[in-house]
Amino acid sequence: MAQQTRRSSGKKTTKKPAQRKASSARKKPVQQDTGITAGDIWNMFKDSRFFAPVITIVAIFLITGLDLLFSWNNFELFFKILGVELIIAFAVWIINLMVSLGRDKKNTDPYSDEV
Repeated sequence: MAQQTRRSSGKKTTKKPAQRKASSARKKPVQQDTGITAGDIWNMFKDSRFFAPVITIVAIFLITGLDLLFSWNNFELFFKILGVELIIAFAVWIINLMVSLGRDKKNTDPYSDEV
């Protein structure tokens, strides 16, 4: 059998894409109402006045539960860990209070030239 080779004639042919007739009676896409999502509920909860107390209570339970896990029901170790955490939390609270009072004092200076 002899090998057959394909040779092009050197002409370039361009094909036009098939065109459809425009239909005048096209249906509009239906927009579905998705309703309230979990993100919407979270944003509403975050903006409510119940957010801070609920998150505080959850954080307290989480920290207490982790302390119990770390202490392996050794209550002496549990109360030592809890005491250290309370001292650290109190120190951070006092430092934050002093920083915020210092910031307020700078903003309410009666002799300030800024208006």
